[in-house]
Amino acid sequence: MSTAAQLSENSHQGFEGLKAVLCLGSMQVKSNTASGMPVCLRRNGIGSRSTSKERDAETGLDYFGARYFSGAEGRFTSPDWSANAEPVPYARLDNPQTLNLYGYVLNNPLNRFDLDGHYEINPSGCSGKNQGKCQKSYDKASERLEQERQKKLRSKDPRIRAAAAAYGDPGKKNGVHISFMGLQSQGIKGRVDALSQSGNGKIDVEVIIDINLKGKSLQETIVHEGAHVADDLNFLNSYDSGTGHYDAKANFTGMQTEFNAYQAGAGVTSEHGFGPNDTQKIDKYIGDHYELNYLNNNYFPDNEKFPQ
Repeated sequence: MSTAAQLSENSHQGFEGLKAVLCLGSMQVKSNTASGMPVCLRRNGIGSRSTSKERDAETGLDYFGARYFSGAEGRFTSPDWSANAEPVPYARLDNPQTLNLYGYVLNNPLNRFDLDGHYEINPSGCSGKNQGKCQKSYDKASERLEQERQKKLRSKDPRIRAAAAAYGDPGKKNGVHISFMGLQSQGIKGRVDALSQSGNGKIDVEVIIDINLKGKSLQETIVHEGAHVADDLNFLNSYDSGTGHYDAKANFTGMQTEFNAYQAGAGVTSEHGFGPNDTQKIDKYIGDHYELNYLNNNYFPDNEKFPQ
């Protein structure tokens, strides 16, 4: 945890920030149809304004990659599916909306959007007269992240590959949600919060990446934050529904997860002044930039939410 930036105790946070942002505020939608767009824009050949997907000129359906969405009906035209056979894919008994395999982002399009017909991604929050420009920047950031992540999946470094893979590919719901915004004011490039909305068997790992990142800096951030995601998921997936407990051996200290993140990121670029094998320099850097209370204690507390 960084003392200079006064970082939250509920998240892993990268250290350096870049440029400031677009895309703040809450999304405002004025709709005349179930698709979330005025009727006059729901004609063949027009891309969907609410989902940014290509509209098929013959059927009037929006193509998400995995399946088609009907704006007129406000639902997908085919049920959701998973790679492994399941009676009701991705269903959670605590949320009846997950039982609807034709629904769009749990029938909550103001707070979620769907990248390819499978997993959920947090919305941009763009609004006002610059909404179009803001949304375009958000979509471009999403595309850049996936393009760079794919490159790192082919890395010769196993740490880099593991960190890039931790997010999960489009089409695999694993509880990871990604957002983009400007983080310059916080002095960081990315952050991961696995504490706020996870617990008691629920997995919700929220990742925020600086919207302005590109190139090597974006690649390093993807790998750095991906290492945190991997550590978080390893613990959260250890939940035993029979006992109602997590595996304490899967827990980790702040120092352990930060070391994993900086070591993996250093395999991409030495922007922090060390390489992946400079263990002493990595230890010193972390000690200089994070509070001892965070570094010396387990990230997931042994409490009612995370019994171990």
